[in-house]
Amino acid sequence: MHQFNAEVMFARNNTQAFIDTVIDGIGHTYLMRKARQRDSSGLEAKRRKEQVEFDLRVAQAKRDKDAEKRKQALEAHRNFLDIPLITSLTQIPKFKVKELDHHLDMLQQFGQDTDIPKLKKDRGLKENKQVLLCKAFKSYEERLKNGGETVMLAIQRALSRLESEAAPENEAAIDGWEEADAALDI
Repeated sequence: MHQFNAEVMFARNNTQAFIDTVIDGIGHTYLMRKARQRDSSGLEAKRRKEQVEFDLRVAQAKRDKDAEKRKQALEAHRNFLDIPLITSLTQIPKFKVKELDHHLDMLQQFGQDTDIPKLKKDRGLKENKQVLLCKAFKSYEERLKNGGETVMLAIQRALSRLESEAAPENEAAIDGWEEADAALDI
């Protein structure tokens, strides 16, 4: 990078014309000696090493962030397992807003219902949420009659996928790849 920047500045500033008109043979020899000293000082190697260390820190921070996201997703999926599934439409009027939101979230994520808004604020007040849940439950029952997958099965499958992604052997393999990539950059 250091060499590239120097070449770009050399071309942009029209340095060659300046050298040709001002610097003689002794001056040219002096400049070449200084350039060799600068190159042998290891500035570029030091910069590359710092870049590799920075890249490794960024990669580790990203892995930590991804692990935290997986942990939160696992926790959210496990929370869905604690929610008893609706068995009839007569249960819906008894639900509080939080319960309505939980059921709507569950059907939206795992019941393949695209009519349920993702954001809670877009679902409206309690009455609107009750209407949404009634429609979603009816379409869920219809999908089940046509051989569709149950919500609990979808949650279990998503949980097992998330747990397998969080396995420690995957992390070790990724660590090895990034360290090998970093070593190639030096």
